[in-house]
Amino acid sequence: MSRRILTILPFLVATATPTLEAQRAQADPDDRGLKIAIGDFGLGIGDVPRLNGLRINFSDDDLDRINGVNLTLWKPDEPVRGTINGLSIGLLSPSADVLRGVTLGLGAPVAQDEMVGVNLGGLAVVSTGVLRGISAAGLALVAEDEIEGIGAAGLALVSEGGITGAHVGGLAVVSQGEMRGIHAGGLALVSQGPIAGLGLGGLAVVTEGGIDGLVAGGLATVASGDVQGAAAGGLAVVSEGRFRGIAAAGLAVVAGADFTGIGLGGLAVVSGGDYRGIALGGLAVEAENRLTGLGAGAYKVKAYEVNGAALAVGWTDLARLNGFAVGGYNRIGYQSGVSIGLYNSAEVLSGLQIGLLNRADNARFRYLPFVNAKF
Repeated sequence: MSRRILTILPFLVATATPTLEAQRAQADPDDRGLKIAIGDFGLGIGDVPRLNGLRINFSDDDLDRINGVNLTLWKPDEPVRGTINGLSIGLLSPSADVLRGVTLGLGAPVAQDEMVGVNLGGLAVVSTGVLRGISAAGLALVAEDEIEGIGAAGLALVSEGGITGAHVGGLAVVSQGEMRGIHAGGLALVSQGPIAGLGLGGLAVVTEGGIDGLVAGGLATVASGDVQGAAAGGLAVVSEGRFRGIAAAGLAVVAGADFTGIGLGGLAVVSGGDYRGIALGGLAVEAENRLTGLGAGAYKVKAYEVNGAALAVGWTDLARLNGFAVGGYNRIGYQSGVSIGLYNSAEVLSGLQIGLLNRADNARFRYLPFVNAKF
């Protein structure tokens, strides 16, 4: 019997050798983990690069593509790479180039290119590319590109691109690009681009672009560009460009260029260009050029030209009046209309002055008590 075994043994070895070599050739040389699967469908434990099913590993190293469920404990060594489609759960930091689906991390999920879907991080959610979907983190949501969707962070939400959707930051929402949608920051809302939609800042709303929508800052709303819509500030609303809409502030409403609409300022309403509409300032209303409509201030109304009405307890200072002026002292260059005050003064009068003393340089009588007229 032993002689027969010895006789056929070389034949058995020769027959088995090609089979073993074929199995080695089919094995993935990148697999450093245990793969219990048919093809790529099944279970992977450890560094299994490609899998459709369940992958359990210490960290997301040597990752190519996982479709299904990926469970990890620790953060991967750099560089982060690969794609996970499905459910990714990490005790510390589930990471990949692309994370799509549901991503949960007790620490901070990290995506190099994009994170899309439902993204939750105990401390932070971080994407060096795009962050899109529903995202929430205990401390911060951070993206080097755009943030889109719905998001909330205990401290801050920061994007080096734009922010679109609805987002809340316990302290701040900060964007280096456009900000569109509904956004609120416990302390501040800050954008280097325009803000469009609804924006709320506990202390301030600040943009180096314009504003199109409704914004309110606890202390101030400040825009380097044009503002269109409604703006409020506990102390001030400031636009370095044009303003169209409604503005209200505890101290001052200021537009560096034209203002069209309604301005309410506890102390002052100021326009660096034309003012069209209603301006109510606790102390003063001032327009660099024309004021068309109504301007009222307890201390002073000043404009180059008023087409409408200027009302002040103190005095009005107008180069031209086409309409109606009331003040303790009305100092007017060219007056076409009616002025009422304790003292009315016009260099050129084409209308009526009513007051204790009235001066009109072009009238028959330069000074008259009570009433002076020239038509």
